[in-house]
Amino acid sequence: MAQFDIYENLGAGKSKYPFFMDIQNPLFERLNERVVIPLTSIDNLKAIKQLHPSIEVSGQHYLVMTNLLTSISMQELRHQPVINAGSVRDEVVAAMDLLVLGI
Repeated sequence: MAQFDIYENLGAGKSKYPFFMDIQNPLFERLNERVVIPLTSIDNLKAIKQLHPSIEVSGQHYLVMTNLLTSISMQELRHQPVINAGSVRDEVVAAMDLLVLGI
C-alpha cells in the first residue's frame, strides 16, 4: 500500500463517496486500520478550495473531503488501487494543515 493510493469504496456509502484516498504513512503498515479521506463527485457540493482539493480519477473530477478524515479496516482496501494521487500530495497536506492547525 502506498501513501496517496486511491481505492474504490466497496462499502454501503459508495454512491456518495466512490473512492478513498489512503493518506497513512508507510511506517505504520502493520496497523490493522488505514487513515483515509473519502472522495466525492465535484457535483455533490460547493467546495472550499483550500480544504477540498480536486483530483481526476478515471476521467471524472472528485473532491478530497479532508474534513471527513476517517480510518477503515485494511480488509476494505485489499483490492488494487485505482491510481496513485501523489501528484496532489502538497494540496492534501495543506488541506490537513488547514483543518487541524488553521494554517
